[in-house]
Amino acid sequence: MTFALAQSFRSRVTVLTCIHNVPMFGVFETRSEKQRRAELILDAQKSLETITKLAQAHNVHLETKIELTDSISESVVSYIKSHNIDLLIVDSNPPKEIKDEDYKETINRVYKSINCPILTLK
Repeated sequence: MTFALAQSFRSRVTVLTCIHNVPMFGVFETRSEKQRRAELILDAQKSLETITKLAQAHNVHLETKIELTDSISESVVSYIKSHNIDLLIVDSNPPKEIKDEDYKETINRVYKSINCPILTLK
């Protein structure tokens, strides 16, 4: 859907993958937290490779970014504001590592903080 829209309007697509990066103990990270973060980054890179191939197949310019963050909603809002984004497209289903209610709260915060249309895919 995203690439079809981008193709129709000759738009660029940016995929921003945010990885929550708050240590459980606040001051330091445990070895297992570092390992889990490394796994999440690797998973994100693999996913972005797949998305890049789809963009190439649709002849759409794609930018990708992985961001480690303390606040996913703040990162998304900041990115949208600093890059003058025209349309935010989000999936109605959260990624497997995010709880459904946390995902909805994040989308709601983003919605209230930006002046940008949001398209929710089902």
